[in-house]
Amino acid sequence: MARSSSPPTERTPLVTPQPGTEHVVKRGWFPSLHRVLFTTCLLALTFAFTQTSLMYGFRRMTCEDYYLHHPDAVEPVPDRCTVRRIEADTASSISIMATSTMTFSEPSTASLMCAR
Repeated sequence: MARSSSPPTERTPLVTPQPGTEHVVKRGWFPSLHRVLFTTCLLALTFAFTQTSLMYGFRRMTCEDYYLHHPDAVEPVPDRCTVRRIEADTASSISIMATSTMTFSEPSTASLMCAR
C-alpha cells in the first residue's frame, strides 16, 4: 500500500476507496448541536410531566419505611405521611436523585452552551 506524502487528518479515510466509487457525505436536516439540544429539552420536558408521580412515589416509600422502623409512632389523622421527618427524608432523597442525574447524565446542556 502506497503512503501519501501529506500527514493524515480527520477527513483521511481509514479504508482506501475503490476506484469508480464516490463517497457521499449525508447531512441531516439540522446540525448535531441542535439535535442534542432538542433531545435534552425533550427529556427535561418529560421529567416535568413525571415529577409529581415521582415525588409521590418517593414520599410513599419513605413513609412506609418510617412506620416500619417506628411502629409506636402516632399517626396523624388526615395523612399519615405528614410528619416532618418523612418530609425531610423525601426531600433529601429527591435532591440526591436530581444531583446524581445531573452529574452523571451526558451531555448536559450547560457544558454544550459553554462549548460555543
